[in-house]
Amino acid sequence: MNYIEEHHFSAGIIRIIELDLLYVKFHNEHVIGVDILKEYQAIRKKIQRDRPYFLMSALREGFLQFTPQAKHYSANDSEGALARQFEALLISGLAQQIEAKLYIKILKPKANTKLFTDYDKALNWLKMQKVEQANSIAAQ
Repeated sequence: MNYIEEHHFSAGIIRIIELDLLYVKFHNEHVIGVDILKEYQAIRKKIQRDRPYFLMSALREGFLQFTPQAKHYSANDSEGALARQFEALLISGLAQQIEAKLYIKILKPKANTKLFTDYDKALNWLKMQKVEQANSIAAQ
């Protein structure tokens, strides 16, 4: 995976793939609560300064546990949720697929969110969304 820079936080890593395209991976041994998401958001905000961005979240390394509050915060309440344009969730296995589909259906994230099992397909989809969004803005 090519990236510009990498930032570590207590529960994972953030990689800058492009200036407005980020990759986040949470370590498997953590239960993810709002406090950890706020730590992640502080780093993201320092990098992005609340500019619109595209996100790939790697959930496929293991079955991650997000608290119900963290799921809601991530989907809709955080500053990052407001700036996030599109999100690709990298998953593996049926359990993650079911949980991710429920997350999307019930919490209705502000960002257009799609599930992937392949990193390259997820990255291509995000890049395509960036181009389409840029073309749409240019056409206005």
